[in-house]
Amino acid sequence: MKTDLTFKERQLESAQTTKTRLSMELSKRQAELEKVNTLDAKISVELNSLSSKMATMETDMDGFQNIEALKETHATTKQALLKFKQQYIRRRDAMKSQVNLLAAQYENLKHQLANNDTAKTLDSLEQKLRHHEQNIYHLKEYIDTKTREVEYDSVKQDCLKCLTELNTIRIKAQGVVEAKGY
Repeated sequence: MKTDLTFKERQLESAQTTKTRLSMELSKRQAELEKVNTLDAKISVELNSLSSKMATMETDMDGFQNIEALKETHATTKQALLKFKQQYIRRRDAMKSQVNLLAAQYENLKHQLANNDTAKTLDSLEQKLRHHEQNIYHLKEYIDTKTREVEYDSVKQDCLKCLTELNTIRIKAQGVVEAKGY
């Protein structure tokens, strides 16, 4: 009977291990099946993409079949671009000449201004004015600093407050001494 029991226990353990192994195998196969299903979806998306690319390439190839039309399009585009290039070169040259002319006028006016007595007087007056403004600024700073140094109102208020407190304490102390009769 004991041997029968141990035999049955071994068979039970073997069956349980087999069941566990088979359930693991089942989950593994289900995961593989899911991967295959998603792979099918990816393949169909890729096929659709490739077929649309092929269609666009075929239409492009139809356009390349007519070589004469391509050459004609190239020639007209080239002519238009060369025309634009020439226009822009003319504009650039015109702008350069205008800039050179304006630079010469500017230098001439600058030279005239440097030689003008009124401009020289005006420059010297501007320098004097800047110097006076700087002096005024420094004097204001000095006055503000000295004003802050001699400002005694806050110190006066603190002293009066201390004096009032001391008087109050002294009056209270005097009242205590008189009450005791000393």
